[in-house]
Amino acid sequence: MDLWASGLPARVDWPLDVPRVADLDPEPEDMVWRWFALGPGEEIGFHSTPTVDLLTVHSGSVVLILEEGELELQRGDCIVQRGARHCWRNPGPETCVLVGIMAGAAVRD
Repeated sequence: MDLWASGLPARVDWPLDVPRVADLDPEPEDMVWRWFALGPGEEIGFHSTPTVDLLTVHSGSVVLILEEGELELQRGDCIVQRGARHCWRNPGPETCVLVGIMAGAAVRD
């Protein structure tokens, strides 16, 4: 669920922009604040996005799987994800909620 979105640089005098449909890949000049939930045993397969993601585990736990290995994250843990190919898996008994900001990133050739 997207909570808020804005172009960059962000304007303080524009009305709030709450998207009705989630945009998984914000453009380089956009950012979106969102939360997502993974139920017990749920997994989001390997993917990458042209974004810089600032994420916090709000509740539960999750495993972030990278091509180089795995990292288990618990409630309160924070991570910066910079366009790397990755996968999310919830091995725990409760739903995991992550909250974060995804900023569209320019990709160098």
